Amino acid sequence: MSRKFPVNAPCPCGSGKKYKKCHGSARTAEKTPLLRTPETFGEDCIAYTDESGNSGSHLFDKDQPEFWTGTLVTPPDFEKIAAPVVAECLSIVGQKELHGNALGLSGIDNIGDKLGYLFGGTGAQFLFTKIDKLHFAGAKFADTLLDSGTNNAMSLVQYGPPATRLPLALQLIQLLKKDDLVRWWKAFEGNDAEEFSKMMEAPLKRLETFEKNNVYDPRTVQLLRDALTWAIAHPKRVLEGGFSPLDTPNVVAVTLVVNMLHNFHEETGARVVTFIHDEQNQFIKHIKFMHSHSKQFQLDTSNICAPLPCVRGALTFGCDLESSPSDKRVGLQLIDTVLWLVRRFLKLKGEVDGAARRLAIYVVATGKITTFDRPTMIKQAESVCQQLYARPLTEEQMRKGRKLMREFEENRVARMNTAVEDE
Repeated sequence: MSRKFPVNAPCPCGSGKKYKKCHGSARTAEKTPLLRTPETFGEDCIAYTDESGNSGSHLFDKDQPEFWTGTLVTPPDFEKIAAPVVAECLSIVGQKELHGNALGLSGIDNIGDKLGYLFGGTGAQFLFTKIDKLHFAGAKFADTLLDSGTNNAMSLVQYGPPATRLPLALQLIQLLKKDDLVRWWKAFEGNDAEEFSKMMEAPLKRLETFEKNNVYDPRTVQLLRDALTWAIAHPKRVLEGGFSPLDTPNVVAVTLVVNMLHNFHEETGARVVTFIHDEQNQFIKHIKFMHSHSKQFQLDTSNICAPLPCVRGALTFGCDLESSPSDKRVGLQLIDTVLWLVRRFLKLKGEVDGAARRLAIYVVATGKITTFDRPTMIKQAESVCQQLYARPLTEEQMRKGRKLMREFEENRVARMNTAVEDE
């Protein structure tokens, strides 16, 4: 039997007042704004972000292979509108806060239709990110090894343009097995140059096998062999100080969220005037740091041959990122619940019933998911290759291009063979 929401508990709207003095009073309830018909957001919105699948630098937990974030984007008066709905839901399920893990499917089923009405009536939007942790480790290895700033066997021609960097990075990652990734991450975290050098011997041998079996073309083999061989000889130089707290899925995820919010701003014109992250995160300082930088600009990578992306200013955010406990923000409780439900729904391949199913289908159908995994990288690499092959080139352009490539290659080889200072 469910119990009523405690009248002396803090109101879920975050006002700081007791529930009976705030949205629990009949007088206040009568003045609570009605849910509105979905419409454009207008000029302002609020974004709430929560995460699931605790990660940090722990990438190899077999029970949590993915790291997720969920972001709820709402009109600025959402807390006022949602508070009485949430209070009613809490009374139904007999909880003091809404949390997906505590509610489970049965609890969400009891309130799913009420939440669906709330989200639909306010025009709430959902943005999700999903990071495959093993792929994250591989991508960080590729980014470290192929960095022309630290690996003299690479040049900006290979490391800069998406048309060359993405296919090369993908083919490098495909040389790695889980044991290689575990050894790499241990060396990376510990800034262990000797272990870093040793772990690269396995993918180098695998590359030789690929070459014998004609799996990779000769140019790919040449570039990857040069990069691995040079890094094995100069691991400290390539490792460049090792791990930073910024090198975690938690921090990378916020850059993906920010980019999705930039896109949301372009689509709707709405600016984020409040951006709230659940405070139960040891990396919140670094997440705030990353947001403070990435909120100011948007990268345009549409030119697949540009050595550097085009950077343009962004007006998406009129605020800094703030952290808050979930008991102070109804929006955080709601995105926690929805994120748990969506993950469960996808894991069970849609085998969810009742109001929980209706809510999950609504969120998945209307929301957007940005994935960071190998299938996504393969699609990106295929896309840039298709764009590259589709470009019409004259014979004169081809002649000039070959000449430039010879010059670039001569410079790369000369730099690779130049002695470096003792490390």
